[in-house]
Amino acid sequence: MLIEKSSFKRDHLKNVTVLLTGGGGGIGYEAARALTWLGANVVIAEIDTTTGMQAQTVINKELNTDKVWFYPIDICNVQELDIMKLSINNRFGAVDVIFNNATVTPFGAIESVSIQDWDQSYFVNVRAPVLLIQKFLPDMLKRNAGVIVFVPSSGAAPYMGVYEVFKTAQVELCNTLAGEMEDTNIITYAIGPGLVKTKTAQKGIETIARLMNMSTEEFYRDNEGQILDAEAAGTGFAISVALAKQYNGQEIGSIQALMDGGVYTQHTIDRSTLMLNEEQREEYKLRLGKIV
Repeated sequence: MLIEKSSFKRDHLKNVTVLLTGGGGGIGYEAARALTWLGANVVIAEIDTTTGMQAQTVINKELNTDKVWFYPIDICNVQELDIMKLSINNRFGAVDVIFNNATVTPFGAIESVSIQDWDQSYFVNVRAPVLLIQKFLPDMLKRNAGVIVFVPSSGAAPYMGVYEVFKTAQVELCNTLAGEMEDTNIITYAIGPGLVKTKTAQKGIETIARLMNMSTEEFYRDNEGQILDAEAAGTGFAISVALAKQYNGQEIGSIQALMDGGVYTQHTIDRSTLMLNEEQREEYKLRLGKIV
C-alpha cells in the first residue's frame, strides 16, 4: 500500500472515527483503505449497496480488521441522516471526522443539462455537506474537537458548469465555516484529488471531450502532467486527516498532502512535470488537486 511509504506509523489515527461519504469506489475507497491502515474507524456512507458492502469486506479482510463499517444511505435524505447519526454514535461513540467525498458529476452545456441534473448536483455537492454539518457539528462543539473536510473543484471549465458551480461553492462553505470556528478546536479544510481516472470521472470526461471535439485520449494526453491514480489521491486524503491541524482553513491538493506525509518527494514531482516549462511547472504545483 502506498500509505506504508509515508512517515506515519500504523494506527496513527487509532480511536478516530471518520465518516467518509461516497467511499464505495474510486478515490473514496482508496481513502478508506489508507485511513484504516492508519488505525481509524471508517464509516463508509454510500448509496450503492454493492460497492459499499464490497469495500467493507475487502478492506477489512486485506487489513485483518473490523474497523470499516458500510452504512447504506442517501445523504440527501434528512431522516436517513438522523438514523445514521444514532447508529454511528451507538457503535463508535461519536464522529471525529466528516469527509465530504461523495459527489455526482453531470457534465454538459449549461443550456442542455436538465434542471433535474442541476438539482441533483446541488443536493449532493452542497446541500448534503451542509446537512452533515448541521447534524454533527453541535456534538463536535460540545467536545470542542472535530475535523470537517470538503472536496471541492475550483475553476470554471467548459461543459462542467453543473458540477463546478456547486463544487466551487464548497470552497466558500469551507472558508465560512473556518471563520465561524476560529475560536474553537474544530478544524476544517478543503482538499482536491487532482485529475484521476475513476469510472465516474472517465464517463464525464468522455462527454466533455466530445463537446470539445476531441477524443478522450487527446484530453488525457493534454492533461497528463496533472494526473494521479486513485490510490495516490485517496492516500493524500487520508494523510490530510493525519495532518489536519496544519491545513486548517486552507485549500490544498492531494499531492501536497503526499509530499507533506513523506510519500512523494520534490524529485518525484519534478519527474512528473518534466514535460512542462518552468512557468507551467510552478503553475501545475499550485493548481494540481484543484481540478476534477
